[in-house]
Amino acid sequence: MESKKEPKSIKRLPLFSRSSVKTKKMKNLFLAACLLSSMNTFAQWTTNTLLNTDIKDSVGFEETTPLTATTIDGRTWISYFSNYGGGYEMRLQLLDTLGNRLLGSNGMLVSNQPQSTALFRYDLKADASGNAIVAFQDIRSGGNMQVVAYKVDQLGNQLWGTNGIQLIDPIATEGIAPSIGFTNTGNVLIAWNSTGNNPKWVSLTKLDSLGNPLWPNTVRVIDSLSNKKYSRPTMVPCDADGCIIQYVEETGFGLGVSNIYAKRLDINGASVWPAPVHVSTKTTSFFFFIKAIADGNGGYYTAFNTSDASNPSLNDVYVQHVDANGNLWNATGNSACNTQGINRFFANGKLDANGTGFWVLLKATDGNQSQSGVIVQSFNSQGNTLLSPAGSVMVPISPAYDDPYDLSITSDGVIAFYYSGINPSQTIKAVKCDLSGAPMWQGASTDICTRVSGKDDLSAGAYSNGQVVVAWMDNRNDNGIYAQKINNDGSLGNPSVGEIELSDMQLSIFPNPTADYLVLSQDADAPMNWMLTDVDGKTQMGGMVAQQHQIDLRSLPGGIYLLKMQRSETVYYKRIIKL
Repeated sequence: MESKKEPKSIKRLPLFSRSSVKTKKMKNLFLAACLLSSMNTFAQWTTNTLLNTDIKDSVGFEETTPLTATTIDGRTWISYFSNYGGGYEMRLQLLDTLGNRLLGSNGMLVSNQPQSTALFRYDLKADASGNAIVAFQDIRSGGNMQVVAYKVDQLGNQLWGTNGIQLIDPIATEGIAPSIGFTNTGNVLIAWNSTGNNPKWVSLTKLDSLGNPLWPNTVRVIDSLSNKKYSRPTMVPCDADGCIIQYVEETGFGLGVSNIYAKRLDINGASVWPAPVHVSTKTTSFFFFIKAIADGNGGYYTAFNTSDASNPSLNDVYVQHVDANGNLWNATGNSACNTQGINRFFANGKLDANGTGFWVLLKATDGNQSQSGVIVQSFNSQGNTLLSPAGSVMVPISPAYDDPYDLSITSDGVIAFYYSGINPSQTIKAVKCDLSGAPMWQGASTDICTRVSGKDDLSAGAYSNGQVVVAWMDNRNDNGIYAQKINNDGSLGNPSVGEIELSDMQLSIFPNPTADYLVLSQDADAPMNWMLTDVDGKTQMGGMVAQQHQIDLRSLPGGIYLLKMQRSETVYYKRIIKL
């Protein structure tokens, strides 16, 4: 799966592979933003599911492998590779909450450094300030793939330089498939697969906000004596500036299988636990990328494909929790669904907004995988299922072949996104249940994309401002990138009420950024309620403004905050920078 010799034009380590699956500032800041936006094609969200919002689809050329990341103020970063005849280039687009493209109609060119003809797994994250961090691999270093990372702000500035930062392990000949994480202090963690004299190991570095390395040497998960193969890292924060890194050991002959392990590292990258924790005695497939989802308490949840204990010819999904001390629920983890006689495959997993439940999205098929459906399950921190042991069946198994790919947790439920049909004849739908697993939207699905075509790499953003943004690769013309916004009630497009981004036409907010005071003023007579929240969504202060009001911010630490104002049923918001 990681050989560059495979003759396919696109090859990547999947975000969540599924084994045996048949289908795959004051006013000048505002003015600067306006100048940048003047170059845009304003492609606001559409309700037309045959068209959707075109992020970029150049006829005769290729845009592929999108990822999404949601900012604190509800904007959506979308990264993708484009190929306009001279090789693959990394590009970014930023959408506001109305669906306007803020980085031009062609997106922002991040890197046109030489790329392999094969595209491997890469990562995109939004930091606490709303910047995009994207890490991928290129062949600028003499033809061998090495990991590079870029940081871009919302005005399109390259904060880590126009060439980004090369992340090269000095003992490696090649590095691929990076994964991005953050510590609780906001430093950036990037880990990747390395190869060299040893067959394979994991390399890890920590960078500050400016891109400076905080560890003098690359931290490694490596075995130089017995030449064990380690790969597929993912990190979660632990303590102020440490982390837990999860990875797999590839075992067996040929394609083999993988065992899952975890190590806790301190602020300096040194091991905290006396030995790595064996996350589960059950194995997973050789290519499955196992994501770690932070639990908010220094530990994490994980879920993975494995064999059904009662019928090894079938596939099952197990969920495990690792706390900050390395303690597990049990040696194996717990099955997500106890329905007998069907295959279960892991699609995605996310923590709910309250941090009280870990939700997993499952694909369920009959024994020969000719029919498919959608199941969700939720676990509490003790390992108990919060729904029935069989989970909640959101879409029954049927010949329509409904194939789930991602989910988003909203304020009152869970939205699951899935392909309906078999590639290249697919549409995209969404279905919702409440937090007890009961169907919502009158038990019916909502169409996201009714254009019948091949689709891949669907990625759903976080629920923010009453909406979820989903993006995917679509070959309706050739390979292109499309997106759609869905509201919490299942409607599409921009609602007449809800949460919308403030402009200076609606309310005067100055100075922004500010070190001390923020002045709010409006022309309307009706008072508005206001609330200021931090990056974690915690309310810091609030009140009411009639025509003018001054907010004292001197007691708050510097950082990014979200100001929300409510008039009647409409909530407006704006990002505030405290110096």
